[in-house]
Amino acid sequence: MSDVFIRSAEYAGLLTYNGSGFQANSVQFDRIDGWNLGDGDQHFVGDFN
Repeated sequence: MSDVFIRSAEYAGLLTYNGSGFQANSVQFDRIDGWNLGDGDQHFVGDFN
């Protein structure tokens, strides 16, 4: 495992493992491009390597 997707009602973030712990790689508030982050969103897990 090298990345972890985290989510709250208004935030989405990606944590990346750096060998000794996780660091925030990206944190988005309210919107990601045209996607308005909200409570009703669904997320599906996949390995896209």
